[in-house]
Amino acid sequence: MCPCITLTPPPPCSTSDWLNRKTVDAYVRYAEFCFREFREVKNWFTINELISLSHSQYIQGNFPPNHHFDVTSGIQSQHNELVAHARAVNLYKDLDETEHLGGRIGMVNVLTPAYPATDSPADQHAADLYNAFYTDFIMDGAFLGHYSARTLSLINEILRANNATLTVEDSDMKELAKAAPRNDMFGLNYYQSAFIAAYDGESTNSFNGTGDKGTSCFKFKGVGQQVDMPGIPTTDWDWLIYPQGLYDTLKHISATYPNLPVIYITENGLGHKDPEPDANGIVADPERIDFVDQHMEKVLQARAEGVDVQATLSGACRTSSRGPMAITSATACSTSTSTRKNATSSSRHSGIRSSPTLWRTRSSASPRFLPRRERPYAIQTQPLPSLPLGPTPPAPGLLASGRPYRFSTSMPLRFHAKRSVNYGIDR
Repeated sequence: MCPCITLTPPPPCSTSDWLNRKTVDAYVRYAEFCFREFREVKNWFTINELISLSHSQYIQGNFPPNHHFDVTSGIQSQHNELVAHARAVNLYKDLDETEHLGGRIGMVNVLTPAYPATDSPADQHAADLYNAFYTDFIMDGAFLGHYSARTLSLINEILRANNATLTVEDSDMKELAKAAPRNDMFGLNYYQSAFIAAYDGESTNSFNGTGDKGTSCFKFKGVGQQVDMPGIPTTDWDWLIYPQGLYDTLKHISATYPNLPVIYITENGLGHKDPEPDANGIVADPERIDFVDQHMEKVLQARAEGVDVQATLSGACRTSSRGPMAITSATACSTSTSTRKNATSSSRHSGIRSSPTLWRTRSSASPRFLPRRERPYAIQTQPLPSLPLGPTPPAPGLLASGRPYRFSTSMPLRFHAKRSVNYGIDR
């Protein structure tokens, strides 16, 4: 078993979110504690979905403090998260040189590629602005170690349109530049793409958090507006189902960032209203199966063309503790039959019987404070193996679309050189 541990960011609140530079310092101290305390962990991710925190807190407004289109805070929080990531990477690599930790470190971000709604120059520019704010700014900072001239030009255009500012300290860029070539892995979360049309009005949005299809709206002053496209389906939460976007994203980031390390698809899946289970407790779920199937085909296509994608996970096996030193968002990247037999779980999701939970959270109420030799659940692991790349055509009927079975969201889909094996099916 090869766990990948994501260091949980602080909960958003008025005194300890990413706008406070003291939060960055506290995060680095927290990371140092984890690196030294849990030396058996060999795969670390810093922050999960940097853009989601910024967007949801300060642009879309569905996370506290629930600001809408506060562009200064939105771009500043992105930058400060990048600084925290870079400092954690540099800390881990520096510790490794002296204390021989022997592991790897990287970050996870969700990418939502934007396409122009039409071929018009105005729509193309709107899509460029959207990509700069939601993808390029973070990817540049993490993997170039600076913000490219093109990205800065587009970001400055957005800032001017919204009377917004960004503050960058000299030491910030030194940290980013030092960390960029030291990332060992990148976790890519992909759920949807966006089609963007030019827009000249004021910012406004309506967040669909209920599954009432067709109720979302997103118009960003100085950027553009999201539009639906004929022939491209959406979920009940108005997310576009567009597997081609995953392929295009993999090809784009692989070509754009020379320092980009091995890629793992750390999240991908369909938000869907499940039908009721049948008499045997089994849910016929062809829509979600087809979603995974189609996205897997695009990942395999990108791999066949040389993009170094080493694994993809459908959902994740997570713990969620708020203890003072809890580690959350632990993702199992492989598992064994004996592990599954010995694990227990009472979790249940939408009528689907899920696979056993593989993790025990270390928190103030757990045996974390026992001497190391007395801890019954110490993880013995090594970095994930590298799997060879090469032409791997998608296998027809990879997931047996249309056949009812239970799908486990806690197990990964792993690639092999000549075939794709799905360990996530619990028939």
